[in-house]
Amino acid sequence: MTGATILSSALLGDFTDHMTQLSNAEIGKLLILVVAAFLFQELLDISYMMIRNKIEIYTYANVQKKILHQILYLPFDHPKLKNSSDLYTMTSRYSEDFTKFLSETVPDILFQTIRMVLSLTFIALISWKITLIYLGALAVSLLVQFAVSKVMKKASYEVKKSEADLNIKMRDILSNHTLIKVWGCFDWVEDSWKDQENSYIKANLRMNFRTMPLSIIGILGGIFPILCLCLAGLYLIPNEMIEISSFMTIFYLCQTIMPDQLHYADLWIAAVKAKPSKDQLCSFFEEKTEKDNSENANKSKSGEIILEQVCYRYPKGENWAIENISMRIENGKKVAFVGASGSGKSTLMKVMAGLIMPQKGNIHGTKGIYGDQFPFLFTNTLQQNILYSHEQKDEKFVMACQNSQLDEFVSSLEQGYQTMITENGEHFSGGQRQRIALARSLNSRQEVLLLDEVFSALDPKLAQKIMKQLIISYPNTTMIFGLHQKELFSFMDEIYIFDHGHILDHGTYDELCEKSSVFGGIIK
Repeated sequence: MTGATILSSALLGDFTDHMTQLSNAEIGKLLILVVAAFLFQELLDISYMMIRNKIEIYTYANVQKKILHQILYLPFDHPKLKNSSDLYTMTSRYSEDFTKFLSETVPDILFQTIRMVLSLTFIALISWKITLIYLGALAVSLLVQFAVSKVMKKASYEVKKSEADLNIKMRDILSNHTLIKVWGCFDWVEDSWKDQENSYIKANLRMNFRTMPLSIIGILGGIFPILCLCLAGLYLIPNEMIEISSFMTIFYLCQTIMPDQLHYADLWIAAVKAKPSKDQLCSFFEEKTEKDNSENANKSKSGEIILEQVCYRYPKGENWAIENISMRIENGKKVAFVGASGSGKSTLMKVMAGLIMPQKGNIHGTKGIYGDQFPFLFTNTLQQNILYSHEQKDEKFVMACQNSQLDEFVSSLEQGYQTMITENGEHFSGGQRQRIALARSLNSRQEVLLLDEVFSALDPKLAQKIMKQLIISYPNTTMIFGLHQKELFSFMDEIYIFDHGHILDHGTYDELCEKSSVFGGIIK
């Protein structure tokens, strides 16, 4: 493209100097060459745009893939995973800004810099004096634009922060929609939203206000080198220090690349605006992830779990959530963890599932599949939500659905197991969602299932019916339950009583009824 520009400029310079001396036929040939050079340049420009668009598509896909990888492999208790609004902003706005920077701004800077260097090299071969004048004027223009662009840095960060805060506010409103309806606090919510919206508007206005001077300086900066060139020509041509054809070649060439100089201001602006997004993404990508242990996970197929002096403290927590926990759970046993909220039973189950890593102690045996009382249902069919990573419906799928008491409920749906689930299954009751999630856990075909309060939304009779079926149908599957339903305790092979991260007592149902006053207080 630069070669085509130089060629067309040289032809125009020669044409300008000799147009009174050329015949009509020669003028026609020269004009055809000029037009051909310009058309060739446009063809190359189109090809460049197509390549850049392809780069943009693949860059965006790779950024999204990298974000997904980080989300999947960051530790379960990592602080960055606790703020869903920031993650949504990262996967949308930050990704778009960063992609645009990599696929548009960076290639434009490289392309324009290369074209500028080649053009200046060609000019230097014609006249080193004009080259120095033009280069000096260009350097002054770029330095001024760079200095002014720093003013925008703070404003750009403010815009990104206000946008993230606005997303958090929208998430809170959507998450608490029912509460807002019940309390009727619409005015308060609207006022709160308006305050955050005003902050966002003000941040953008400040950004736009600071952009204007840079845009104006960019225009002046693009004109300044051409103006210096013209002034140099007024001195050099009369003093016969340069030929008219050579000067006009330089002039046409500089005039052709002048839009690049004007565009440098836009590139500075784009780079400054993209910097906060780049910083956020790079910081996220640098977060240390857990090693992929999927190849080593569940190598032991015995279903036995051994814990030795296991301790875990949550990030920023002062006390141990669980401390010095030791136990041995044999294959196929049905075990209950019992205790008040905050006693440590859910934390221990997450440790046993490998979701969080203990700071002290050792765990031996098979990692379990963890399910809690608030399951998430994907936007897909009911059947696919149960199959999950298993592709085909088979006898184990049928057995999982039967043992979760799903068939009667699903048969009442018009499309049965092909019913599409949206919005985390909001049109299902809590008990129905729990049974779908239980069927998914059973269909996982794993040797250890960690089921934390998975019967909390079921009535006692249905919970007992399901528990009986689980014991009969899955004799070789180790199941660990987080329980508070007293009517289910008698089904367990062993019960552990937790309090403030410690095991107070453990044993069979009959043993605890006889010897444990704590357990006696629980079952009253």
